[in-house]
Amino acid sequence: MVDGETPTKGNLNKHLAPSQPAKPEKHLLDYVAVWVAAFAAAVSAFSALASWYQLQASRDQLAAMKLDQRAWVAVDLSPVGPLDYGEQGWSYTFGYKLSNVGKSPASNVSFLAKMIPLAPPFEHDPGPNGFAFHEPVAKVHSTIEDVCRTSESLARQDGGEVTFPGAEKAGRWRVADRSPGDAYLAGFVIVACVTYKSAGDPSLHRSIRVFELEAHNYGKTIHRDLGIVSQALDFSPYQIDGAKAD
Repeated sequence: MVDGETPTKGNLNKHLAPSQPAKPEKHLLDYVAVWVAAFAAAVSAFSALASWYQLQASRDQLAAMKLDQRAWVAVDLSPVGPLDYGEQGWSYTFGYKLSNVGKSPASNVSFLAKMIPLAPPFEHDPGPNGFAFHEPVAKVHSTIEDVCRTSESLARQDGGEVTFPGAEKAGRWRVADRSPGDAYLAGFVIVACVTYKSAGDPSLHRSIRVFELEAHNYGKTIHRDLGIVSQALDFSPYQIDGAKAD
């Protein structure tokens, strides 16, 4: 442009610097949209968590209802005797009672029991100082499993019995053990197991009782005197896992 020339709109624009692109400005609505999306995601997550808890609560409630309505067969033992020694080794007779204390019939009901030594036999009388032994916990647990599995197998073979709610069945059972006849014994453990099913439930259930048979006089062994056991005996629940049910 020549000095003194009045710039016109056309030639004035030719001398301006190129314009810079304008930076986009964030509007308040953009922030609102972000917060709304985040809130919606949080609500969705909370709803999913609430649904999961509701589902778990429903399952727990259903399980509780099943437990309340199913069959429950209880087993109890009582002493009868005597304890003696014969062709089957040591043998003892006890009484048992099965009771369906649940609200549904129990099917495939089967009962079985076994006797094992409380400790390895002593060849000689331990004397007035008494004796000590390790509790046969592992042996008791393996015997429980063996007795219950055998009971289940017998029920599958003959179908077992049916016990209705409130019904009871009582009887006597004889168990035997092959410990030496002339030994001095700490005592015996008697494992009893009843297996059954509840109406509408294919699962097998177990009720277990474990009792021990010992000389009444503390620190004394069980021993035959002239072929018979003459001392008083105690028949009481085993202190370790003496009762179980599922």
